[in-house]
Amino acid sequence: MEAGTRTEGRLRALLRALARRLAKIRGRPERPTVLWDPVTTASDPLRRSEWWSRLSGRDPREVAALLDYSARIGGVESDPAVLAVGYALNGAPRPLLLLDASRLGIPPEPYPIAVSSLPYGLGDRIELPIDAPALVALPTARPEALAGPASGQLVGARRRRDAATVGVRTLRQLGDGSWRAGFLTAGHAFPEGVGSEVVRLPSGRVRRQWRELAGRGGMRRTGVVAAHRSPTFAANREPDDELPAAEFDFALVDLDDGWTADLADGPFGFEVPAAAVDFAVPQRVVALGGVSGRVDRISVMGALMETAHRWRDCWLLGPSTALRRGDSGASIHDYGSGAPIGTLVGRSALLDETHFLYAQSLERLMAECLRDLRVCVQSIQTKGSK
Repeated sequence: MEAGTRTEGRLRALLRALARRLAKIRGRPERPTVLWDPVTTASDPLRRSEWWSRLSGRDPREVAALLDYSARIGGVESDPAVLAVGYALNGAPRPLLLLDASRLGIPPEPYPIAVSSLPYGLGDRIELPIDAPALVALPTARPEALAGPASGQLVGARRRRDAATVGVRTLRQLGDGSWRAGFLTAGHAFPEGVGSEVVRLPSGRVRRQWRELAGRGGMRRTGVVAAHRSPTFAANREPDDELPAAEFDFALVDLDDGWTADLADGPFGFEVPAAAVDFAVPQRVVALGGVSGRVDRISVMGALMETAHRWRDCWLLGPSTALRRGDSGASIHDYGSGAPIGTLVGRSALLDETHFLYAQSLERLMAECLRDLRVCVQSIQTKGSK
């Protein structure tokens, strides 16, 4: 066995030597050719303005104006709705403004649009860096690091074994006028309610079970439950208790400072639009589950006013065998537009296989619970997200 390994190694070394010899005979360099090396180029390295002019093919004076405007973004005198400036490169390069959709109170867009096409006449109220007919805008969510929690990831209470899914991302206005980033998830996964510490859980089943053996005490805290409501389940009721009224089921989690994006001052005006669900045909939706992942082969079958004396104002989804324990709190999005319409709270199961799913209407949750808490949606899926 060892002799065979040595022979194989010698053969590889011989082949490498032959390849180098052939390269020299043919006059080819032994090392891979570097397409662009700023150190060894014959001319001096391009200045930043020259690089942008070459990239965009635009007038150097326009490029200089945009670079000057870019340097002032975030300053006292800059427009807080403008996140970045540059060029849209699909087709002919055009000057591009990246806009904070939440601050402007408009939905994100999947592609750049003309500034004049912004709703509510916002194009006339934004400080423009240049006067150019080709100027386009791209409303989106405020940029943030990829390290923070995202929709579809698993979280849980530090002192419990339950798991839930990060749902719709939120912004909440605090008493001093500042804003705090967070997210919605299932309230029944945090029975201790407000003040519960929230930790991020591994997504893989084996890895999660292995980490659970050591307990959640050493896991990094993600945030804390700031608002909470949950129905009373049968296990928590005495036999003679009256049936409780149906309730909303949510936990609003405020992210810790280490997880939050660098938020500008408010206001952030975007709220959940009325859910336009056409019951003439099954309405296809997408769920982002922490355990099941992305599931898009489910449909809205109806709407329920109260579900088993637990949840109120729910979408009835299914039939489907997708989604399982741990997916509670997942955001439910319309498949066509990508708009969020609900949060997953429960299921009906036959032989432990999911049969129907129940997702609370996000519009009703906002109207009856979250609006009074000065909560709005920070970011949503955009058109074409499918």
